[in-house]
Order: sequence, then C-alpha cells, then structure tokens
Amino acid sequence: MKNSLNKGDQSRIIDAQERKRETRDAVEDAWENVRVGVENKWDSRKEACKQVAAHGVIDPSAPGG
Repeated sequence: MKNSLNKGDQSRIIDAQERKRETRDAVEDAWENVRVGVENKWDSRKEACKQVAAHGVIDPSAPGG
C-alpha cells in the first residue's frame, strides 16, 4: 500500500485547506459586521432614549431619531 500522496492529491488538499481558511475568515468577518451593526443600532437607541428623558421629544436629525 502506498503511503505518500501524488502531486495532484497534495495540490487538491492544499487548495481545499486554503478554501477552508478563506471561508472561515469570511464568516468571522460577517459576524464582526453583525456585531458592529448591532452595537451601532444600540448606541442610536440609547441616544434617542436620552433625548426623550431630557426633552420629552426625539430630534429626527439625531442618530436613532
């Protein structure tokens, strides 16, 4: 039984490993974008709540308004 891989098999394995890394990196980037988006939305909502507490109205031009 042959233990070593031929060059074609080695190349396919290396390509698959690279695609796996690229996919993992893309998923991590997507989750980071979701996290930042949620934080930005939360910050906007907090600002709107502060305006209501201070003035009783929301300034439509302010973030989250």
